[in-house]
Amino acid sequence: MLRHRSTALLVLCLSLAGLSAALAQDPPSAPTPDPAQASLAHDAAQASLANVERDFAAAFAARDLERFGTFLDDDAVFLNPDGSALRGKAEILAGWKGYFEGEPPFSWYPTVSQVSGDLGLSQGPVLGADGAWLANFSSVWRRGADGSWKIVFDGAPPCRSMAKGAPAEPKPDPGGR
Repeated sequence: MLRHRSTALLVLCLSLAGLSAALAQDPPSAPTPDPAQASLAHDAAQASLANVERDFAAAFAARDLERFGTFLDDDAVFLNPDGSALRGKAEILAGWKGYFEGEPPFSWYPTVSQVSGDLGLSQGPVLGADGAWLANFSSVWRRGADGSWKIVFDGAPPCRSMAKGAPAEPKPDPGGR
């Protein structure tokens, strides 16, 4: 009986020694991300954003207000050249409805698309109906959980001649609008 206890005690001690040795080792580290794979994913996200901006512009060119609205975040803000803003999807669609009557008064396309996490920035020229450059646009997009991009900010500040100097700094708006 003593012999069985000694054997059991020896097995227990060896088991505890093995367990403590295993616990003393560094925990396994997470796999090192492959920089090439991360770069490919980032490039794909940027290409996806540029394609969405093109699709957004195509909905405008096709005079499809309903499809145009599918690209808008519910809380989107569109800045007007005069500095005022259209806030929310419904107000933007109402404010842009006139642009959808007749031939498109302007067009645009992205020349820049950058992505950081679930935020994206697209920029490019705005062209008149005659194809002449009118302005530049900047749009901020947010990628949703489903992977779709929605525009959250859009604006085409008025273009000024360098000879006219910088525009005056706007006064703070206490109402936040």
